[in-house]
Amino acid sequence: MSVEEWVNDELHSLLGISDRTITQFIIALARKSVDTDDLLDKFKSTDTIQVTPATRNFASSLLSMVPHAAPKLAKVPQPSVAELKARETMRMNQRLKLISSDEDDEPEVPVKKRKESKKKKKKDTDKESATDLLDRIKSEEEKDIRERDELAERIRQRDKDKTRSVVEKNDKKAEAEAAKRLSPIISSNFLLDDQL
Repeated sequence: MSVEEWVNDELHSLLGISDRTITQFIIALARKSVDTDDLLDKFKSTDTIQVTPATRNFASSLLSMVPHAAPKLAKVPQPSVAELKARETMRMNQRLKLISSDEDDEPEVPVKKRKESKKKKKKDTDKESATDLLDRIKSEEEKDIRERDELAERIRQRDKDKTRSVVEKNDKKAEAEAAKRLSPIISSNFLLDDQL
């Protein structure tokens, strides 16, 4: 006896009615249920079957016959992305405080000199880099022009070669056809000369 037939018979004995659609609905509820109490709650919420001791026995038997949802495990709360970022920020702040407290012993004057010397070096490199940039741009333009001219020359040469080969092929073909046409005439002329 299949599960559908069994549910159909049980529904008929419990409710006095059985229908294929109702049977499939009850089986679907059982598959989605975790345990007997969950299935009975679904019966109550859908107002399909009143909960009685016979209904409880039906629900437990049905759950033993049908594969159903596994019980949900208690979910351990995971920290959210915002919490993780906040923790990381706090760790970084603590590290930076430790480093900055070590640096408090040093005088601040050398730091200013370093900043000024960095600014001066940066200005010098800016001037040098501007001339280098212009030279590089000019050399790239010259290279581009040279490559463009070489490409144009290669294209012209390729077109010229293709044109020549087409004409040569046509000439060879025409010559072969002429030889075929003339070969019977030439051979007949040789025969006539031999006969004379």
